[in-house]
Amino acid sequence: IMDTAMMLLIRRAGAQTLATVKQAVVALENLAREHRDTPMVARSLTQHSLPATFGWRVSHWLQALAQAGQHLQETLAQTALQWGGAAGTRASLQDFLTRAERSSAADTNSPATADELIANLADKLGLQNPAPWQANRIPVLVQANSFAQLAAACGKIANDVLISVRSENGELGEPLAAGRGVSSAMPHKQNPVLSVLIKNAALTAPQLLAQVYTGASANVEERADGGWHTEWEALRNLIRTSGAAAEKTHELVSGLRVFPDRMAENLARHGELLATERMVAHLAPRLEETGHADAGQGKKQLQGLISRALSEGTPLKPLLLAELPRDVVTETDLNDLLDPTAYTGGAAKLVDHIISTYTDWSHS
Repeated sequence: IMDTAMMLLIRRAGAQTLATVKQAVVALENLAREHRDTPMVARSLTQHSLPATFGWRVSHWLQALAQAGQHLQETLAQTALQWGGAAGTRASLQDFLTRAERSSAADTNSPATADELIANLADKLGLQNPAPWQANRIPVLVQANSFAQLAAACGKIANDVLISVRSENGELGEPLAAGRGVSSAMPHKQNPVLSVLIKNAALTAPQLLAQVYTGASANVEERADGGWHTEWEALRNLIRTSGAAAEKTHELVSGLRVFPDRMAENLARHGELLATERMVAHLAPRLEETGHADAGQGKKQLQGLISRALSEGTPLKPLLLAELPRDVVTETDLNDLLDPTAYTGGAAKLVDHIISTYTDWSHS
């Protein structure tokens, strides 16, 4: 009864959460499509890395949330009836039916078999009908994993928003609501409370998942002496926490405020330096082909000039023009090679691809 009740709880709560996830994915599709070509700086290890687009970042959010949602949908379809009796052998049911069959030997309507009764109950409850699994807790872990993955996907979105809403970045703003995010002591503040709540849920979920795993790992014999009981509260809280994260994420992404001008300002902070990867890839072979650098030394020579510009605090382009021969590069070439907005690679097409991958699912 406890295992079956838990599976019914998972299926019902999970269906509501899944619907919310799909709504959030649709909102992300719209956001990614709108900002497919909005330039911004990508960051790696907390530092500016390469030029990208905001739509590309959003498509990562979309991809993770949709994958978590699809996994949740798949696992919800695996929620299973548990009917094994005291030791999982269905002894009591089988014995009852055997005695009933003997007492009705003259009755042309013989009683149903155990398999028929169990299949009928599973059908009425909308659950799968595997063999008794009370000593096998993998079905519970499968469900718990899907909810924890969902919380992680929501957490990634919240983490990125929390960085971008910082005053020094100012690239995003949470949806505005009367009284929400207002500081009791500092009226000028607009605290990103939605993202904070989502991040809190994402950080809580792994601990709850660990407790479910601990219970499963403590499972013994045909019914555990405490491990089984450990699952109950942790799994309920995990379902609740992940569902709340999905709900808050839907609200966050549906009303997220985007400030392209600030994205452009942040992109310009390092400007041409963000495209040095491209410049080196083009010019290093050229230096070697024209004999201005030994084989394998072109990249090292260019990296030395970039380091010099950084250490001296001088603009890179004039330094390159002064140090590199004209048969290697011209000013027009450098203007093109060091333009950060022209070095977003296939970001726009990748955004389109990711959106198209999940559109049918999110609208189903």
